[in-house]
Amino acid sequence: MGPAPLGPRSSAVKALQLLLLALLAGCSAGTPPRPARWQDAPTLDALQALLCRLDPECRWLRLRLLDTDRPLAEIRYRFEIVLSRGMLERAATTAERAFVLAHELGHLRLAHAPPRNADERLPLELAADAWAVERLRAEGIDPAAGLGLLERLAAELERAEPPPAGHASALAEYARRRAALARQLEPRP
Repeated sequence: MGPAPLGPRSSAVKALQLLLLALLAGCSAGTPPRPARWQDAPTLDALQALLCRLDPECRWLRLRLLDTDRPLAEIRYRFEIVLSRGMLERAATTAERAFVLAHELGHLRLAHAPPRNADERLPLELAADAWAVERLRAEGIDPAAGLGLLERLAAELERAEPPPAGHASALAEYARRRAALARQLEPRP
């Protein structure tokens, strides 16, 4: 007897089909792979405690850490705050991390929908920054840490070689956010 013919049900063909589907789904040309989850229980526990300090209803929120150098903080699925290792390395102090968490909570509490374009993005960012400042003040955390973090992120972006796509608009957004935040931090009469 010779080898079994390769038909549509053969295991070798199925394996090849699955491999091709996986390549097409996750690693197509021009689409970078998604960052892996970062498993750091002490960091996650500390962030969860800080989140619960900022939001007494924290039980309905989930934190996810991603293993990427890119500074990333965003909301997903209306209940998940995603932070990257890169953001946590840049937001090194508790007050800076509280600002990042409070900013993302601001997006949730203000029911922000994802912006469709850059013109819609800035007002949402400014509103989330303002919400974060008030929340941090209420918890006795210095919101000026957020201004320092935004200044460092903007300086890093300015030095980037080669400049990433959207470099000029991102720098303009950082400048507007820093100016609005500085006004909000001015002493109240």
